[in-house]
Amino acid sequence: MKAHVIEMKETYANTVTKTVEIDQDILNEYLAQRKYLEKSVDMLKQNLNKDQVIHKQDNFRIMKENVQLIKQINILRQEIKDIQSGVKSPDGKTKTPTKTVKEIGAATNVLSDDILLSLAEKKKIIGNYLLLKCCVNV
Repeated sequence: MKAHVIEMKETYANTVTKTVEIDQDILNEYLAQRKYLEKSVDMLKQNLNKDQVIHKQDNFRIMKENVQLIKQINILRQEIKDIQSGVKSPDGKTKTPTKTVKEIGAATNVLSDDILLSLAEKKKIIGNYLLLKCCVNV
């Protein structure tokens, strides 16, 4: 078998290999394109890293705002619960919350005046609805 392989090599394989010189202009063009592509890859990596940092900061800011808004919602829910439970003040009227929406917003230090006005309007509507509901059930 070994002899057969050697015989095949001698029959089919040329021992003479041609050395071809590469044109210098072609080599220079190849190196220039390679350098350009490597720079492009580096720039894209840098842009990707910058975008990732910006995206991470945006997500953190949004999560922080969401946490503060959830705290605000929980405070308002507690106030609604107090109103619904019919906590009475000494003069016989339904007890109003001790904190106003603006005071709560200032405490959480997140909500803008527009949001506070919107929340105050919604709270007023909810209070009127609960008052009407209580009057109808009596």
